Amino acid sequence: MVVSRTSYRRRYSRSFASSLRYVDLEGVPTQGEYTLELRDVYVDVNLARKTVHETRHEPYLGQLPELERVSNTECSPAGARRPLEDFLSSDKPIVLAVVAGPGSGKTTMLRRTALDRCTSQRSQRRHNIPILLFLRDHAKAIAANPALTVADAVASLPWLNRVVPATWIERKLDQGRCLVLLDGLDEVPVDEDRRKVVDWVEAQIHRYPLNDYVITSRPHGYESYPLRNADVLQARRFTAEQITEFVHSWYLAIEQRSTGARKAEIAGRATEAANDLLGRLRKQGTLYDLATNPLLLTMIANVHKYRGALPGSRAELYGEMCQVLLYRRREAKGVTALAELKGAQRERVLRELALHMMRRKIRTLSADDITRIVTPSLARVSRDLRADDFVTEVVHSGLVVERERGEYEFAHLSLQEYLAAAEIRENNLAELLSEKVEDPWWRETTLLWAAAADASMVIKACLRLRSAESLALAFDCQDEAMEISPEMRSALTDLLDSSTDPALRQLMEEVTVARALRRVVVTDKQVEICATPVQSDLYNFFVVHEANEKKLYRLPDFDGKWPPQKPGIVSGIWDVDVQPFVDWINQRSHDRSYRLPTPADLNDPTMQIVIPNTQKSVWSMSPDASGPLLTPLTYEHSTDFSIDTTRVWERWDRDRSWGALIYALVRAMCRTDKNWVNQYRALGRPYDRIRDLDSDIYAALDQALGPSQATIFAAQLGREFENYQLTIYNYNVLDLVLDRDFIRDRNRGLERALIRWQLSDSNYGSKARAAAYELLFLSYSGVAGQESPQQPGQRAYLVTDDYVWRSNSQAPYAIDEKLARAMSLLEASERQSEAVARMAQCMEALLTPVVRRQSALTAEVSTCIRFGALAAALRCHGNLKYLFLDVAFGITALEDRTLGRITPTDAIVLIET
Repeated sequence: MVVSRTSYRRRYSRSFASSLRYVDLEGVPTQGEYTLELRDVYVDVNLARKTVHETRHEPYLGQLPELERVSNTECSPAGARRPLEDFLSSDKPIVLAVVAGPGSGKTTMLRRTALDRCTSQRSQRRHNIPILLFLRDHAKAIAANPALTVADAVASLPWLNRVVPATWIERKLDQGRCLVLLDGLDEVPVDEDRRKVVDWVEAQIHRYPLNDYVITSRPHGYESYPLRNADVLQARRFTAEQITEFVHSWYLAIEQRSTGARKAEIAGRATEAANDLLGRLRKQGTLYDLATNPLLLTMIANVHKYRGALPGSRAELYGEMCQVLLYRRREAKGVTALAELKGAQRERVLRELALHMMRRKIRTLSADDITRIVTPSLARVSRDLRADDFVTEVVHSGLVVERERGEYEFAHLSLQEYLAAAEIRENNLAELLSEKVEDPWWRETTLLWAAAADASMVIKACLRLRSAESLALAFDCQDEAMEISPEMRSALTDLLDSSTDPALRQLMEEVTVARALRRVVVTDKQVEICATPVQSDLYNFFVVHEANEKKLYRLPDFDGKWPPQKPGIVSGIWDVDVQPFVDWINQRSHDRSYRLPTPADLNDPTMQIVIPNTQKSVWSMSPDASGPLLTPLTYEHSTDFSIDTTRVWERWDRDRSWGALIYALVRAMCRTDKNWVNQYRALGRPYDRIRDLDSDIYAALDQALGPSQATIFAAQLGREFENYQLTIYNYNVLDLVLDRDFIRDRNRGLERALIRWQLSDSNYGSKARAAAYELLFLSYSGVAGQESPQQPGQRAYLVTDDYVWRSNSQAPYAIDEKLARAMSLLEASERQSEAVARMAQCMEALLTPVVRRQSALTAEVSTCIRFGALAAALRCHGNLKYLFLDVAFGITALEDRTLGRITPTDAIVLIET
C-alpha cells in the first residue's frame, strides 16, 4: 500500500499529540484522581539570555530581581523575558540551550511547544514538524553507537509504533522542516556519557543544519559540556501574574474534569477556590517564594486541593518538596543516582546537616564544613560513599545549591527549617525548642515540628515566660500542632478571656500585633513589607481600645455588623484614623517599629504580591510628611456627583425626615398661631405633587393637637393644596415624633422627640441635637421660599452646569475645612445672611463630633447637614455656593460609604523598620 506524504504527516502529528496531551506529574506524591490536559493549564515559561555562569549561581526559588518583576517590555533587550516561540521566530536556523534549575518547567515547555506544532493550523511554518527526545532514554544507545541519527532515534519511539518510516523523518530533517527538542542533558548521569551525547548532538546539528534545535539542562549538566555556538537562555521564575494565571487555570481544569460541566457553569466555584489559594500564598511570603517555581507551584495547588487548606498543611508540603527534589522526581524518570543511597537515607543525612546549621544560625557552609558534618552520618548509612560525592549528588538534585563557588546552602530557608524540625521530632529533642521560644530564628522550625507532634511542652514554656513573643508562639502552636494537652488549651483560652485585667488585655493586644505582622516580604532594596494588608480582627483591637480609653469612634465605614464574622482586609478607614492606628501598633511592638509605605515603596513590584486585586488604593506617607495620603494603585478610585444628583437625595431625605419636619412645624405653631399655614406651605412647596393630606399625618396631628385643631389644619391645607398629593413613607417616625407630651410640656416633649429621631448619641449633646431641628426648619423654609427667576411660581433649582464634585476616596473629604472656609467668608461679607450664617453654625455643631471621631455619622445627621448645605448654596453665590455644595456632596459620600452604596477599596500595608 502506498501512503502519501500528507498521510505520514497526519499520522505522525496525531500519534505525537496523543502522547503529549496530558500534564506529566512524575514523582509528585499528592495527585488528584483526574489527569489534566496540558493545554488547559500551561502557562508560558519566560526565557532570558544569560551566560552559563549566571545560570549556575542564580537561585531558582524566591522572588525575581526587581527589573524582571515589572514587565517584559521594561527590561533591557538583552535580558528581556520572552517565550520560547519568540526565539524560534528567526528566519535562520538557530541552536538554543535552555538552562535552569529543577522544576522550572523546561520539560513541560518542550512538550507544549511540540504539541502546538502538531496541532497548529499554520502549515506554512518553516519548522512545523516537532521532534522530542529525552536524552536519558537514548544515552546508552548513543554511547554504544555514535552513528545513530535523530531519524533512527525518533523511529524507535514507542508512541510512534512505526506509523511512519525513518526515511520520511530523514527526508524532513534534510529539508529543514523540523524543530528538534532535546530534553534533560543533566539527566545523563555519567560524565563520559554526557560528553558523548553532546558530541552526538553537535554531529546531528552538522548533519541536518537547516533545522532548529533546543536542548535543556540544569546548570551543572551543561556547564562542563556546553554546545558550541548555542545561545544560552535561562528559564525564569514565575511572576505574580503567571502564578495567578496558573492557579486559576488549574482550578478551572480540575472543576471541569471532576464535574463534566461547561466552563460557564463551574467558573464561579473555580474562581473562589483559586482566590482562596492565592490569598493564602500572599499571607505566607515563604510559600509565595516557592510558588515562583512551576513544579513546586503545582505541588502547592495539589496539596491545597487534596490535603487541606494551607498553611496548616505546609509541613507535609515541605516534606513532599524535599522528597521530590531529592529523589522522587529523578527516580520516576529512571535517572540513576551517583550516590547509591535510598531516598530516605539521603534525607536522614540532610536532616542532621539542617539541624547543625540551625543551631549555628547560619544559611551557608563551605564544602569542607559540609564534608566534616555529614561524614559521621554517611558512615551510618553507607560503607563506601564519600562525602564529596554525596555533596555533588544533593547539589545536582537542587535541594542544596551552590550560591558562590565553594559555598553551599539549602535552596530555601524553609526547607532547611523543615528538615531541622524533622530531625528534632525523630530524636525527641523538643526540649531544645522549649529553650528557644523567644528566639525568632527558631519560630518556623518550632511550628513545623508542632505540625506532627504534641506541642504541650513548648506551650508550657511560653506561658511560663509570659512575654508577647512567647505567647504569640504559643497561640501559633495551638493553631498548627497535631495535639496539645487539655490543660494547655484551657490556659490559652483563659488568656483570651482576660478583658477585665487592663495589663493582661494590653499584653494580648501585643500578642495579636506580633502574630499579625510577623510575616514579611523582602524587596530587592531590603525593605520589609508586611506580607498581608491589615486585617479587620487586628484593627478591631484598635477600635475597642480607642472607644474604651479615649471615647473615640474609630470604626471604619463598613456595610454590615462590625467586626465581621470572617476576618478580612480592613477598608473604609478615615484619614484621621490612619496615623493613630500606626502609633497604636508601635506602642505594642517592643522590638520592632512600623510605618506607612512611601510612594517609592508602593512602586516596588513586591507590592503586587502583598495587595490583592480587590484593593485599589493604599494608605501611604505624603511626600511632605503632612499626614497619611491615599494612593491609588491602578486608577483613581473616585465618586462623582453632579447637581442632578440632588433630586435623588431629596427623595431619600423626604422619606426619612418627614416626621422631623412636621415636628418642626408643630414647634412653630406653638410659638405663634398666625404663621403655621404659611410654614406648612413652605414645607410642602418643594415637592412635585401634594393634593390630599395623608390620613396617617392627620391621625398623628389629631393625637398631637386634638381633633379641633387637626380638622382646621387639614381643611386649610386641603383648600391651599387641592391640586397636590402628599405621600408619607416613614409613618413610625412621624408617630414617635408627634407626641402629646410636647403639647403639655414643651421642654419635655422636645427632648423626647429629639431622642426618638436617633440623635440620642451622648457625644452630640443637647445643643447639637437642637441644632439639627433648627437646621431642618431653616433649610426647608429657605429652599421653599426661593422662586425661579425664569419661571415665577416654580421652585428654584441650583443652576451651575459646570459643577461636578469628585472625591479622592479620602474620608472625611475635608468637609469640616470647607465649612470653616464658608463660615469665614460669611463673617467677612458685608451682605451676610443671618439665616445662612445660623444654618452654617448648626451644620458645624452637627459635623464637629463626626470629623473629630467623637460620634458616628447617622442618617439623620447626614440629612440635616445635606439639606442645610443645599439650602445655603441656593441662597449664596460664587465661592460660597461651591463651598456649601462641597459640604453637601461630601457628607453624602460619607453616608454612601456607611450604607454600602460606595464600597471603599483602601488598605493599610505596613513597613517594618
